[in-house]
Amino acid sequence: MVKRKYLCSFILIIIGLLLIGYGFMTHYHFYKDKNNYINESKKEIIKYYDDTSIKDDITDNTDKFIEINDTNDNVNNVFAVISIPKINLEKGLYNIDSNENNVKYNVEILKGSTMPNEFYSHLFLASHSGTNYNAYFNNLSRLELNDKIYLLFNGVKYTYEVNSIFEVEKDGKIEINDTNNVKMLTLITCHIGTNKQIVVNSYLINEEIY
Repeated sequence: MVKRKYLCSFILIIIGLLLIGYGFMTHYHFYKDKNNYINESKKEIIKYYDDTSIKDDITDNTDKFIEINDTNDNVNNVFAVISIPKINLEKGLYNIDSNENNVKYNVEILKGSTMPNEFYSHLFLASHSGTNYNAYFNNLSRLELNDKIYLLFNGVKYTYEVNSIFEVEKDGKIEINDTNNVKMLTLITCHIGTNKQIVVNSYLINEEIY
């Protein structure tokens, strides 16, 4: 009877250890896969800025760009809208594969971005500063912590809150540290008169149907 009692206890301990081990492995693989996803996204952003021709488009704000008027066709191709009340900005965004998705003419969705309806999304947007027609992020430096940024996409209004603002050298790379379990929006523009770029990070704090 005593041996049977010890045997049952031993079996229960083994089962418990197996369950704990299974839970640990599941947890490990989940975060391993998630981190791989984030790291891949970060690599794509760095690769984008390593492309000299594209980098020059972002950092050089001259009159060499040819203005494109907002025709009805262009407006119809808008699939999202960014709104920043603090700097009186409201601008349509074009699909990342569209010819209109170009910093020469519009606010550009950068390669490696993911939209806010995706898992662990991180949306990267770039635009010029300065005095040209395409300087949509000219007043980005006026943003402060806790300011709100809105994105209208697929019938949902996404509200982001600014959580960090910093500058980086124009060396062709911008390193962004993704945060676990938080959807992010990052805005990038030039700091006119310097050799730096302004980077504004924000976290998604709310989403609602509109």
